[in-house]
Amino acid sequence: MLNKIVSILLCFPLLLAGCGEEEKKTSTKPKLQMVISADFPPFAFFDTNKTPPKIVGFDIDIAKRIGDYLGYEIEVKDVEFSALIPSLQSGRADFAMSGITPTEERAKSVAFSQPYYFMNNMLVHKQDNDFVSREDFEGKRVAATLGTTQEEFAKSWAAEHPGVTIVILNRANDAIQELLSGRVDGVILDETPAGAFVSKNSKLLTMQNLEGESFASAIAFPKNSKHVDEFNRALNHLNETGELDEIIKKWLVGQ
Repeated sequence: MLNKIVSILLCFPLLLAGCGEEEKKTSTKPKLQMVISADFPPFAFFDTNKTPPKIVGFDIDIAKRIGDYLGYEIEVKDVEFSALIPSLQSGRADFAMSGITPTEERAKSVAFSQPYYFMNNMLVHKQDNDFVSREDFEGKRVAATLGTTQEEFAKSWAAEHPGVTIVILNRANDAIQELLSGRVDGVILDETPAGAFVSKNSKLLTMQNLEGESFASAIAFPKNSKHVDEFNRALNHLNETGELDEIIKKWLVGQ
């Protein structure tokens, strides 16, 4: 009996050590749920060379760097652009990225970080269409993505040019396919996704500076989120260390 007790006592430190190792393996960083619309290359898109396909891109890299700096594990979920803000409002996500412009109207529903990138609107159309100005689109059909700044711009454009028909679609990929099939004559996109689509399809061409001024991209959060200030701190860190420039060069320069 004594021998058994001694054996148990000798094993007890090993059991404790084993428990410690198991606890270490299962411990994780606090998780944050990020929603993104993964059809705006190079901001976010599915890398089909991976099995299963993985969401990659400019916004993904920024989010992961922020997570590393602040000590969070970032979980990424793909949703339609129009579902980004509702996901924040309902509590299904902690933050959203997808080239989101911090407009006054959106600020009524969500909070925003400081801007981290600036871009312009562009019009994508087929090369065999001889479009020079917006006036050339009288009687034409122009597509934009639901819930985007480009949807707002398209509707404003149609109000000024009643001969233009605006078609609103759920995803940018859908709009590009409508263009390729001839069901619309042009698509309004952020300049970087526009360039990415054009670079992959020789039938397309971009027309720059539709709006004539740049607009910002920022990270969106639920109202009164505790994460806004720390994300701003992380963005400042990425900017000061040059990491943000590295990510811009990786995904956006030359696009």
